[in-house]
Amino acid sequence: MTTAKIIGIDPGHGGKDPGAIGGENIHEADLNWQIALTTIDRLAQAGFVGVLTRGMDEDPPHWVRNNRMETAGARLVISVHCNAVDNPRPHGSMAFYWPGNQRALEIATRILQEFPTPLRPHTSIPWAVVESEPWLGRARGVIAAHSASMVLIECGFVTNPVDLAALTDPLIQAGIADAILAGVSIW
Repeated sequence: MTTAKIIGIDPGHGGKDPGAIGGENIHEADLNWQIALTTIDRLAQAGFVGVLTRGMDEDPPHWVRNNRMETAGARLVISVHCNAVDNPRPHGSMAFYWPGNQRALEIATRILQEFPTPLRPHTSIPWAVVESEPWLGRARGVIAAHSASMVLIECGFVTNPVDLAALTDPLIQAGIADAILAGVSIW
């Protein structure tokens, strides 16, 4: 098997880092983990090899996650996250990629086009697919320090009640995994 079929899946946060917290103590890390596991299954069904950057209860630093992907031979990595802000109104998904990486832009765009309806990017936001500089801050390390193409997906806002309900729904999580597979499939 060639390394072109090995896809890294990075479930953001984990371990002692719960990520954003929404609703009744729903941790972003747990949502990311569930979406990542479903994505790994979908990738396997389509003939890809999915490799996780972390275990369920660990939060390795970016360099460890990146080393795991390098060692596995991943040429594409999708980092799965959920968004949060102090205002409950923002909603929908977003994607980030490294500036100048046209292939990552195409993959990010395809993923968002296929996202489940309740979490599709808000139509009034022209920047649902964003080059990472300067938007990512700390998360920049996830997509910058790797030789593979990388896309970071913010699946929805845990601080928005409608998005949160969708993010906790296993059918919507499966829809997110299917959207990720659609993006990976153009690789």
